[in-house]
Amino acid sequence: MRHFMTSNRGSGTVLVVGLVGTVVCLVTALAVPLNLVVQQARLQASVDQAAIDANHALRGLITGYPCNVAKTVLHINMATTGKCSIVGEVTRVDASVNVAGIVLTATAWAGP
Repeated sequence: MRHFMTSNRGSGTVLVVGLVGTVVCLVTALAVPLNLVVQQARLQASVDQAAIDANHALRGLITGYPCNVAKTVLHINMATTGKCSIVGEVTRVDASVNVAGIVLTATAWAGP
């Protein structure tokens, strides 16, 4: 019985299971922040496009009211419109999106 307790038999399996568990924990821990970075970039791109389209509508290059155009672009990209303002020939659009309980925000300006 003493020989059975002191052998190294099966220790490789325990080591592999421990390493796999560690890798899974690390990947899971990194997935959430990386997802937030990706979602922030997507939101910023959507807000940039909304501001550009709103400015195009303001200048008469496309049809529609500028803030309604921005709201439509953001709705298509599943973002919530915060503010849309026009000062002179410059449009400003704010938007947000909720990702796993964390609110991400972005702002964009567009002018001629």
